[in-house]
Amino acid sequence: ANYQNVIVPFPAFQGVTLRNLKPVHIQSLYNQEIQRGVSPTTIRKYHANIRKCLQYALQLDIIDRNPADRVVLPKKQNKSKGTVYSAQQLRQLLEFFRGDVLETLIRLTATYGLRRSEVCGLRWDAVDFKKRTVSICHTAVSSRDGVIYADTTKTRSSCRTLPLTEAMTQYLEEVRQQQEANRAFLGEAYIDSGYICVAADGSPLTPNAVSMHFRRMIRKSGLPYIRFHDLRHSVATLLHSAGRDIQDIQGWLGHSDISTTANIYSHLLYSAKRDMANSIETALMGPMCKKEAAC
Repeated sequence: ANYQNVIVPFPAFQGVTLRNLKPVHIQSLYNQEIQRGVSPTTIRKYHANIRKCLQYALQLDIIDRNPADRVVLPKKQNKSKGTVYSAQQLRQLLEFFRGDVLETLIRLTATYGLRRSEVCGLRWDAVDFKKRTVSICHTAVSSRDGVIYADTTKTRSSCRTLPLTEAMTQYLEEVRQQQEANRAFLGEAYIDSGYICVAADGSPLTPNAVSMHFRRMIRKSGLPYIRFHDLRHSVATLLHSAGRDIQDIQGWLGHSDISTTANIYSHLLYSAKRDMANSIETALMGPMCKKEAAC
């Protein structure tokens, strides 16, 4: 998607042959993306794609050197864990967004830990009210040319089916009824998009608009500032606190590899190790261990 939506249409690349491609052409792409607010991690992904293609051209003697080797990449982001909300703070968040255009989107994200692309791409036909399940199998991704709606997810494992609780089932039924009322009121002006998270006129909420509105609202909420994606991390933390292991969390969040979950939530794993150490100590030393300074 990055190659087709960002790299190929970049104006500086148009009409430039491989032999005439200079580091300045590639650098101008990276500089523009930084100004647009694209993360250093994403830009490094662009670079990996570009360099790999040019390296192949170098091996075929189409070019004499790889121009991608002479550009300046942005520094990697600090990987320290961001702020996460406790269960109480999430309840406050849900209450704060009650009646807001993002209410349904926040409710789903805070329950299932969905990615922004997944919750924006969630459709009514993915909800089975009889079986009480919701399938995460559609996405909405922002691109240079607008929003790309697709019947695919980030990875194969990201396509997953999750249960609807009784409360969530009732809530979604109420949301659907409200959308039916809006359709009846607006008539032909209503946009029957088929998406769950929509504006009052039925138009789907776009990923970028969601992030912008979320930032504005969080600053007014009185809660600690978090990014929208940190709701996903908050869900993982809650699951761990409830006694779920890293493999359970992997399946809930839709990570393709358990190492991905382990790397992102290494602080959770360490917490589990600390609990295990205490359990072993208690088993070996007995309850008196806590009273002895040597323990």
